Amino acid sequence: MEFRSARREENKSTVALHFVDENLLKIKNVEDRFNARYAVTAGPERKTMIYPRTISETGVRSLNLRSAVNLGFGTTEYIEAIRFEEQHNRPIQSEEELHSIVNEAFRRRFIQSASAKEKDNIPDDIPDYTVERRSLGR
Repeated sequence: MEFRSARREENKSTVALHFVDENLLKIKNVEDRFNARYAVTAGPERKTMIYPRTISETGVRSLNLRSAVNLGFGTTEYIEAIRFEEQHNRPIQSEEELHSIVNEAFRRRFIQSASAKEKDNIPDDIPDYTVERRSLGR
């Protein structure tokens, strides 16, 4: 199935709620959001179920904004992940890959925003863009 398939249509009425552990119980934090299972509400009856695929399989762009926020994605992470997946026509596979993508975007913006005079003095060690992951507990 091509990555550009009707996943957006499929997920319009599906809202991710939270991640689940191996016992299918709600958990606040996960090591890797891209490879963890999560619960959704879906369909006209709004039934809660465990989504059958991970984000590494479907891509961040398959998530609506509400779902992304519910799963702990910040605005910058969400936007940069969608940009990457649109450009490369493949889903991001891990937190490490997302971190690298967001860092690269941060560095590009840092360099682009520097004035011509500043560009001559941009250090090689531009600080990493870091994201404080918020707890998903409610």
